[in-house]
Amino acid sequence: MKFENKNNHYFIVKSGFDIISAAILGVLFLPILIVIAILIKITSSGPMIHWSRRIGQKNREFLMPKFR
Repeated sequence: MKFENKNNHYFIVKSGFDIISAAILGVLFLPILIVIAILIKITSSGPMIHWSRRIGQKNREFLMPKFR
């Protein structure tokens, strides 16, 4: 499928939907993530989040946060 001939409105609508969906899911999962962080802090010493090095697009390295 060639995207050059597609209407630009499709990409605008899709981007808007993606942003709104991510914001809603972020708000819904935030209490769960807070509880997990508190439980990790209570049960062990050290940081709650571990930063893992990963390789992404075009072999660029990025840091991905993970709960311990």
